[in-house]
Amino acid sequence: MTASFPGPDWTDALWTQLRDDEELRRAAATWVTGPLLWTITPSEGSGLDAPWSMLVDVHEGTVRGVSEADAGTLAPYALTGSYATWKQVLQGERSLYDAVLASALAFRGDLPEIARHERMFARLAGLAGTVDTAWPDEVAAEAAASQG
Repeated sequence: MTASFPGPDWTDALWTQLRDDEELRRAAATWVTGPLLWTITPSEGSGLDAPWSMLVDVHEGTVRGVSEADAGTLAPYALTGSYATWKQVLQGERSLYDAVLASALAFRGDLPEIARHERMFARLAGLAGTVDTAWPDEVAAEAAASQG
């Protein structure tokens, strides 16, 4: 089933992908530093009207939950970037780690910790990329093409 990004259907689909993944469990086995906040900001033509955030709660190899988050949510680790950058990361066109190092994704937290857990971050993004996603910019383009 296709899930609209961003939104509760998409976070539910991501939770389904993450919760039982053995590779992620191994890569995140030593992650004890708290949940991760991912924030997507609108970019030109993205179809987003406002920033959107989700919380990915990982602890010692277990993904305890994935949920939408309010704008004021605080987490020990946060990744923030434009819709365009996140779409590249989630579609596997760019690694999450490289996007952080290039400052395409703003990162709040302990950078050495993300380096130690590069495999975990890569697996999180890779699994997110497996969610059957309806991207708002593509949905809008298809709607415009069908009307014109």
